[in-house]
Amino acid sequence: MEMKANGGMATGLFRLAQDVFASLEPDAVLIAAGEMDAFPLWVGQYADGQRNDVLVVDERLLADPAYRTRIWGRAKASGPVAPEQGFVAALGKASPRPVHLSLALGRAVLAPMSTELYVTGMALRYSAVPVENIPLLEARWGRFRKALDAGPLSRNYLVPGSVLLAHYRAIGDEARASALESELRRMAERLGATQSMIKSGVFAH
Repeated sequence: MEMKANGGMATGLFRLAQDVFASLEPDAVLIAAGEMDAFPLWVGQYADGQRNDVLVVDERLLADPAYRTRIWGRAKASGPVAPEQGFVAALGKASPRPVHLSLALGRAVLAPMSTELYVTGMALRYSAVPVENIPLLEARWGRFRKALDAGPLSRNYLVPGSVLLAHYRAIGDEARASALESELRRMAERLGATQSMIKSGVFAH
């Protein structure tokens, strides 16, 4: 609370945190990537009372057996506590709470679970069964605050936008595809990400 009151964290991070919260199911567990990722969420919870149903987990601390045990218990996971390797996937299968992952997590964490991850907005939903994520993205995209002043984390907005754009193109919805591409191009230009969007094939040129 003191950090927020004293202006010790960019206000854009708090707006982005609200969009992350809006991307999570009730009673969710969110695996966050570190301080810049997790702290605005914790401040939102403890200072503003936002989404206190969400359990925010710092992925870096999962190397600590005591921390893993505490998270396993708070997630109400069944069976023995999983080891660090494969902990997140095991938690997703053992906990009745929906498990989400931050878009800020690195490839080393996300790649082993790539076929079981679904973009639901500013987070990924881990699920062993298919998730109908497009309706969620459509409902959430227009309500996002789209904080483009939150440092490198702002680039994460381009992920759900790109997934939704690919969907509109696939179903031949040219009007919505054109409108969304224009919005994404403006965002990418401001974020210095235009070339990476071209390289990834989201933009033709």
